[in-house]
Amino acid sequence: MSVVSRLRWMGILAAGITASGCSIIALGDSNCTADDQCIALFGAGAQCGGDGFCRAAPDSDASPSGADGAGGGDGDAAAMPSEPSFLPLADVCDSADVPAISFGEEEIVRRYNVDTSQMNDDIRTPNCSNAVYGGNEGFFSLAMGAGERWHLFAAPSGDSDRDVAMYLLNACDSGSCIQAIDSCGAGGEEHFTLISEANSAPIVAVDSRGSGGSPGTVVMLRPICGNSALEHSETCDDGNVEAGDGCDQLCRREFAATDLDEIEYNDEIYSANVVLDAVSAGGHTVAGLLSGRCDFDVFAVNVAAGASVRAVMTTAAGDPCDGELSYLDMELIDPAGRVLGNGSADAGNACPEIDSADAFAQDISVGGMYYVRLGTGRDPQDNFGYQLKLEVVGP
Repeated sequence: MSVVSRLRWMGILAAGITASGCSIIALGDSNCTADDQCIALFGAGAQCGGDGFCRAAPDSDASPSGADGAGGGDGDAAAMPSEPSFLPLADVCDSADVPAISFGEEEIVRRYNVDTSQMNDDIRTPNCSNAVYGGNEGFFSLAMGAGERWHLFAAPSGDSDRDVAMYLLNACDSGSCIQAIDSCGAGGEEHFTLISEANSAPIVAVDSRGSGGSPGTVVMLRPICGNSALEHSETCDDGNVEAGDGCDQLCRREFAATDLDEIEYNDEIYSANVVLDAVSAGGHTVAGLLSGRCDFDVFAVNVAAGASVRAVMTTAAGDPCDGELSYLDMELIDPAGRVLGNGSADAGNACPEIDSADAFAQDISVGGMYYVRLGTGRDPQDNFGYQLKLEVVGP
C-alpha cells in the first residue's frame, strides 16, 4: 500500500509578523490563554496578547521551543525541550542517511535546527507544485504509527527573508510528491497536518524558492484528540472522539444554527469549522475575517451523494464586493484533500461564489465531508471581514 493511500493530510500555513517591538508568533491554528504558556515556549518575558498570540520578549529570537500555547495537559513546559537539537538532513532522499523521526510514548513535540547550506539542488519541480524550487533541499522521514496525527512547520532562522517550502513524498522521486506547502512568501513559516491511517514512513523535503541553502527550524508536534487538552491543530477537545456533540472525532468545532462567527484557527481541513446545518433550507451564514496571504479560513459541510454545494461570499455587511476585492479566492476541496475547483466572481459581486454554473460542485458522486477554503493570495492593506453563506442542495 502506498503512503498516498495510507495518509490523509492537508497543509495550510502560518506566519510570524512584527508589531509594537515584539515578535508575534502565529502558529496558524493554535492560541494562548495565559502568559505561562508563552514563557514555556519563548522564555522569560513572553506574554499572551489579547489576540491570543504569544509575544516573545524583544531580545528573544522568537523561535518556538515546542508545542502551541493552547494546550493543557501534555503541552506544559516540562514536556517541551528547552533547546532544539540539530537534525542532519540527508542530501538525497534515497540515502541510508535519511533520518527517521519518531515520538516516544509520552512525547508530543520535537524541535530541530536544520541547515541546507552544504546540500545540493536535486529536485526543482516536484509534480505536486507549479513552483520552481531553486534552493538546496534536505530530507528526513516520519516514522508514523497507525492513527497518529502530526503537525509540522518549517521556518527560516532569525530575521532571514528566505522563502521556505516543504513537500511530502511517498517515495524518493519528484513524481511521487503528495503536496507542496509554499504560500507565505519570504520570511514566512509553512505548516501542515497529516494523519496516518496505517504505519507509514513518508519523506519530507525542506526546500526554498531562492538559490542556495540556509539554516532554519523544523518543529514537529503530535496532538492527541480526545485527551481533553486543546493542542496544536485542534479547535476543541471534549475528551472523546465522537461527532455530533459540538466537537467532532477530529477535534474540530461543530457549528449549530446559533453559531454565526468563525472559530479560529480554522486554516486547514483538520481544524475546519464544521457547519452542521448547511443542509437546512436556506443554508447557514457565518461571519469571518481574512488578515493576509497566510490566513486561510476553512469550513466543512457534509454532502450526501448526489447533492450539490453552494457558497456565496459577501462583505461583512452582507453587501456584494466591489472590484478592488478581486484578489479573494475560494476553493472546494473533496474528502481526500483534492481541490475540485475554484469559485468565481460574477457581474454583481467581485467576491468568489460557487453556484449552479460550477460543474465541479454539482451532483457530488461520492458523499462525505467537503471543504470550502477561503484565502486572499496576497497581504491586503486592511483585514477583510466577510459573510459566507453555505448551502448543500439536494439530492
